[in-house]
Amino acid sequence: MCDLASAEAADSEFLERLRRMHVRQGRRAPAIAGQGLRDARVRAPSFQRYLTKPVDGDELRAAVLEQFHR
Repeated sequence: MCDLASAEAADSEFLERLRRMHVRQGRRAPAIAGQGLRDARVRAPSFQRYLTKPVDGDELRAAVLEQFHR
């Protein structure tokens, strides 16, 4: 889960570094983006799911489970 407003998520290399680390460990690394309402139309292709902040706990839980049961 990445908050698109955070400094780390703003770094275009962050997600790719994370994914390379997981691939070396034999795991896939799906990504969910948390974004503000006004940013809801901006979509980066590297994320599998987008949630609008504030994120409901049940919605987040369902999104995470969905990604790991693929």
